[in-house]
Amino acid sequence: MQQDFLQQRKKQRYLALVFVGAIFAILLLIWSNFFNKPSSEPTLPSPGVVIVPKEIKINTDILKDPRLGELQPYEEIAPFTETDTEKIGRKNPFVSF
Repeated sequence: MQQDFLQQRKKQRYLALVFVGAIFAILLLIWSNFFNKPSSEPTLPSPGVVIVPKEIKINTDILKDPRLGELQPYEEIAPFTETDTEKIGRKNPFVSF
């Protein structure tokens, strides 16, 4: 009886140490991944460097394509009326068939 109690107490100590080690490892991972990241701020060029923005060129030749003239607009869909909504579904959907 005494040995069972001592063995159980030893197991509890080992489990407590494993638990503390696991918590420490998780905290270390969280700290290294979230709080210890290098700053991702863009670096500014030195004052003597001139940055020339890229020229934006828009190609409007695609709007002159004859296939665009063949396109037809969608038909306008009329909104639902009260008679249409009465036909849809059941008055009480929770009643069994």
